[in-house]
Amino acid sequence: MRKIISNNNNGLEKTPDSLWEIANRDTSVRRYVEGGVLPSEAPVLALLEILRGEPILNAERVIKEWEIELEEEEGEVERWSFEDIEWSDNLLMVYTLNEKRYINRITSEHGELPSIGVFPEQLCTLTHLTELTLCAQGIKTIPECIGNLKKLEKLNLSDNRIQKLPTSIKKLTNLKFLRIGDGWIDVNDLYRNVIRQSISEFVDIFNKRIK
Repeated sequence: MRKIISNNNNGLEKTPDSLWEIANRDTSVRRYVEGGVLPSEAPVLALLEILRGEPILNAERVIKEWEIELEEEEGEVERWSFEDIEWSDNLLMVYTLNEKRYINRITSEHGELPSIGVFPEQLCTLTHLTELTLCAQGIKTIPECIGNLKKLEKLNLSDNRIQKLPTSIKKLTNLKFLRIGDGWIDVNDLYRNVIRQSISEFVDIFNKRIK
């Protein structure tokens, strides 16, 4: 299955229904439900795992393991938070849960990670997301349903193949950080020019620039 996906997931506009069906199987979601993820949201992580070919890890558990390793190897006791970690240095895709067990972060920053090749519409069902970082994932299209992520504060889709932003991004009124990059379009000047402007203006300028 992964071999088939790897050959076809480069710039897909929509996740194949067959993969979503697999992601909803008990065998696919078990690791996430047992890890504390709500059964209603676990299939989304399972889908990302199928697309990526590797599990999506709980960031807090990863950090805890690192703390234990450091203590065992160097005798140092150090405590880190999610914000303390340079996730771009790690070949991981991770998630965190809020106090009610809803997924509130999904982060993948390293450019050498296996790419998922698509922005799954199913991500739009994770309405408690405050941070979504999917760098260098071969994403070409962002679905209109992204406007459902009302609590989103950080959206980082740099180093993808995005040609146009959906107007629904304008509905993300809590968005404080937006980064959209494309390997074929130099948008660095665009970032500087609109840094003090609204998200709505950013979307309009981005779409006008790439026509």
